[in-house]
Amino acid sequence: MSNENPLRQLVDSVAANVGIKIDQESYDRLDRMAAWDLRRIKKIWSTGTYVDGRKVLLKILPANSSTPLEDFIRSETVEKDITQSLTELGMEVSQTIKTNFVASPQWVVRYLVEGEPVGNNFIRPEFEREDFINFLITLRDKLNTTTENIDLNLLTERDFPTKWLTEYNDRSAHVIKHLGADADGQLRSAITNVKDTAYEKWLLHNDLAPQNILETRSGYSLIDWGEATLGPRVVDWAMLWSFAIDLPNLRQTIIERSLSEVKESDQDNAKVIFLGLVARMVASFAEWFEHYKTHQKEADQFPRVANEAFNTLPKIWKNFQELHTQLTTEDK
Repeated sequence: MSNENPLRQLVDSVAANVGIKIDQESYDRLDRMAAWDLRRIKKIWSTGTYVDGRKVLLKILPANSSTPLEDFIRSETVEKDITQSLTELGMEVSQTIKTNFVASPQWVVRYLVEGEPVGNNFIRPEFEREDFINFLITLRDKLNTTTENIDLNLLTERDFPTKWLTEYNDRSAHVIKHLGADADGQLRSAITNVKDTAYEKWLLHNDLAPQNILETRSGYSLIDWGEATLGPRVVDWAMLWSFAIDLPNLRQTIIERSLSEVKESDQDNAKVIFLGLVARMVASFAEWFEHYKTHQKEADQFPRVANEAFNTLPKIWKNFQELHTQLTTEDK
């Protein structure tokens, strides 16, 4: 394909500037994204890049967005402190190789250590095996002891209930109503119940999604600590639970483990928060799927992803209903 693709031009420019190689698979992916409006892209991931012979992740973020450069620097400091602390505690983590704030006038460039994101492969049965679950458990245990080495002033303390409530918007409701007459009401109720729920504050990754978990030659690792913050301990678990759409055993393990970490006196609140965050995730999924419907040009570029999206929402809703039954029944 010619170099008329603005995404390819951008990545070529970055690659030449920082001295990395791009493989054909990544170029093919960029070509499929050629129809996207570059101004609306929040980030670009390229997994087929090489640094010193190692296959790594290249992440390009828009520096001309509403996010100030100071916030990028803050996130970089937080990530460095956390990953260094976890490494000292014997936890394998993926640390940023380099961050370049000036490679392009409008873009922040980061390349990360070798590994492949779990991403869309998060349906395979190996993610219900003991080694993956032990990785998650060890990660949460180690996080409990890292705050003494981190400048907590750099962590953005968030009002989680407010965030959940504001993210459930009319566009999400428009999609959710097709799941059933009571779907909108159940999700809103679960989210609203979180509003005045008390919780202890723990260090959170705060974006524990499959695309931030890497498979490496030695096991699993976690990237993207820039959103790390303090909040309810079940938040990380609930987010990953939401993505384990076709992994029922992993979902059950996550529930059992997350509740076992909470004091008995806080169990009821933990269940409310867990259910509320999953409800918020259902709304977020619905909004994302609606995005594919309303931006057909992008859906045409990624027909497999778009089709999976349209078929996945009923599964996510069914999982939420089962979770709602499980957690509310246990309270009785």
